[in-house]
Amino acid sequence: MNIEQAKRVPLSVILNILGLKQKHPKNAIKGESIPYVRKYLAERGEGSAEADAVRWITIMTALAPKITPVIESIRATSEEKAQFVDGIKPICNPVLIGHLENQGIPLSVAQSYMKEIRVCQKGTKQIFYALGFRNEVGGWSYSNPFRKGFIGKCYITFIRGTQVKPDGIHIFKDDADFMAALIRLENGRMFKDDAIVLNSMANLPRATPYIKGYGYRVVHTWMDNCETGKAATQSLDNFFKTEDRLLHMPMNRVYAPYLGVSPWHMKELGLFDPR
Repeated sequence: MNIEQAKRVPLSVILNILGLKQKHPKNAIKGESIPYVRKYLAERGEGSAEADAVRWITIMTALAPKITPVIESIRATSEEKAQFVDGIKPICNPVLIGHLENQGIPLSVAQSYMKEIRVCQKGTKQIFYALGFRNEVGGWSYSNPFRKGFIGKCYITFIRGTQVKPDGIHIFKDDADFMAALIRLENGRMFKDDAIVLNSMANLPRATPYIKGYGYRVVHTWMDNCETGKAATQSLDNFFKTEDRLLHMPMNRVYAPYLGVSPWHMKELGLFDPR
């Protein structure tokens, strides 16, 4: 999608994607989408140049072809539908810090990508605290020692690398794998390349427009060593072959014979008994 095509996307479409239920502004006419998206991205602390807005609109309107899915889309349970985030702050809860330590993730690393969220249950008003990992449409993947799930729309999380125009991108199953790889490969520092965290294997097709035609030269995939992970790696490989001069580097050999990046990382720290 180019700039002119992005300008023709009605603002009402953008508002619907973001799940905003209020009445659409009277000025929701042609040409309003890009400024609105730029402001939205800036408020989230993300790149908000015109090109960033065009890319976001392209991705969210799903005009790009998709990677073949390997599992069906997940649906929120009735309990998850009744949950909402009632508070967001830096991680300080001792139970949650202990949960991170049990996964071999230092608080200093987690603070860069996660928040402590207060989750409230509609109706009962029961609350619990969890580590929250935000996605591209404002939803959350969450976990604590007792439960894990998602709030809002389950979607992928895109994380920019330290290079302005990186040559590569990494694709991870979840936030635990992403942070484990940072610790093992970069001593907790961010990759130079970009990264995508799927947050659910059902989100695999949603990675397509983040890669299609962007000019990456290499993709590192960090899928599990199981049937679903192998199917995902193959599906991704089939798509990458349609991109000009895009090299696919499956990384699962690095942590074989363990299931995934996080179990491998925990084993290396003596936190995980492979038996």
